[in-house]
Amino acid sequence: EVTAHGDAKITTTDSKFGGASAIFDGDEDYLIVKNSEDFQFGSDDFTVETLINFPSLPANGEYYALVYFWGNNYGGPTLRSWAVNLFNDSGEYYVRFAYSNDGSNGIYYDVPWSSLVADSWYHLAVTRSGNELRVFVNGTQIGTTGEISGSLFSGTNDLYIGIAENSGASDTLIYDTNAYLDELRITKGIARYTENFTPPANEFSSGINSQLENHILSLNPIGYWKLDETSGTFIEDLSGNNNHGTAMGEYALGQEGLVNGS
Repeated sequence: EVTAHGDAKITTTDSKFGGASAIFDGDEDYLIVKNSEDFQFGSDDFTVETLINFPSLPANGEYYALVYFWGNNYGGPTLRSWAVNLFNDSGEYYVRFAYSNDGSNGIYYDVPWSSLVADSWYHLAVTRSGNELRVFVNGTQIGTTGEISGSLFSGTNDLYIGIAENSGASDTLIYDTNAYLDELRITKGIARYTENFTPPANEFSSGINSQLENHILSLNPIGYWKLDETSGTFIEDLSGNNNHGTAMGEYALGQEGLVNGS
């Protein structure tokens, strides 16, 4: 189940493939995907990847929460598992993969993203292969290979896209993201990329008999949302896990409006 909050929209203003994308304007726009054991990576390999464009970049000291399975442990149980962030440190941009083995203490793998500019599309991927962490931008590994050990904590929180729960205060949100998001795929059990590769030059085919899509589905992604529907109200999850969404409000997809889940 996918639920939209704030002013999260499907828009045709900009996209990488398919003529439409989801937009988060940096003012408490975000998606929530209900908790699933599929997000609990444990000690398995994994891949988190997206096609993303930042109309504006975070200011010095600011963070964008891209994909956040970290939880709010204020006054309650420890929930931290993993998260992918972008942050600005004195004008230098970094991708951060945060994870926790015990649900409380965070371990941070920070990789400099020196080529990042606003208003440009990027294929961004974070992978774990055994005890190794990597970040790829447009098919090229950035930074050095990181080390990861043990099993990631099995959080019971929901998955946030575009924002984060504040672990230091009750029921507050932080790290609002300003971005266009065209596709998001999360794969448990497989590190899709362990060396440099050629990112897709076209959108992934939606034909169930296509060779490419059959390959993608064979990798058992947890969720695969193209976010490029241009008619109707149905937002399809192609992973087979039925995390479909429904566009809500007086509009049709392909125009600006809220996205909600059902």
